[in-house]
Amino acid sequence: MADEEKTTYPSIPAKQWWALRSKFKQSIPPTVTPGYLAAALGMSEGSAKANVLPALVAFRIVDQDGKPTERAKQWRDDGQYAGLCEQIRQETYPSELVHALPPPLPNRESVERWIANKTGVGQGAAETGIPNVDLSDIG
Repeated sequence: MADEEKTTYPSIPAKQWWALRSKFKQSIPPTVTPGYLAAALGMSEGSAKANVLPALVAFRIVDQDGKPTERAKQWRDDGQYAGLCEQIRQETYPSELVHALPPPLPNRESVERWIANKTGVGQGAAETGIPNVDLSDIG
């Protein structure tokens, strides 16, 4: 039986998303490293490297070298935030999810079920794997 590659979608837990956005509002760091994320979010560097940094790169908030992009400025700006989240959502997640469960307030259980079915993860992972870039915060 061949190993099937599992589909995954980048996500950042909401608590970390908002804490990091708050830090960026104060000051955008010159480089986002696992050490920076660990200090800013109160987590281990290993966890930051495995769980937060890849999503920031996938969302193009930072580049592969951890350098903040133009999107980092948009992400911290309340006036540009919703539009940026919409761009990220459209670029990152399949159109079937985006169109079937559109913002501003999609049914969370439906989103969790969709993620669980598409990725093969369990309920707990689906709950934390909801694209926190905003199926609920953009209007």
